[in-house]
Amino acid sequence: MLIWLITRGGWLAAGARWVQNKVKWVNTYSLTVVDVQASGVNMLLRLRDSSGRDIGSLKLKDVQRNQELRDLVYNGILHSVATGTANPPQKTRTILKLPGGQGLHRDGS
Repeated sequence: MLIWLITRGGWLAAGARWVQNKVKWVNTYSLTVVDVQASGVNMLLRLRDSSGRDIGSLKLKDVQRNQELRDLVYNGILHSVATGTANPPQKTRTILKLPGGQGLHRDGS
């Protein structure tokens, strides 16, 4: 599956195991860094994979704007957290509702 989205600053694309921001891409199933940071009114998502590839900063709202794109990226992040290759800070776990974060409830919501 390939999903792409045109954003104000360029474009995003995602497949089953990767996400690309313009010319930079990461393997979402081998992430080592998952972080969300505030920049003014924007929440920025930073991703780096086990090969050292860094996608830069993505606006979280751009990733979330398209449900299929969001699902592909989130599933990769969730896999990386579940397998232990990524250990996001508590703040990021809460914002993204990842296991171990305060935003994940018993019923999965």
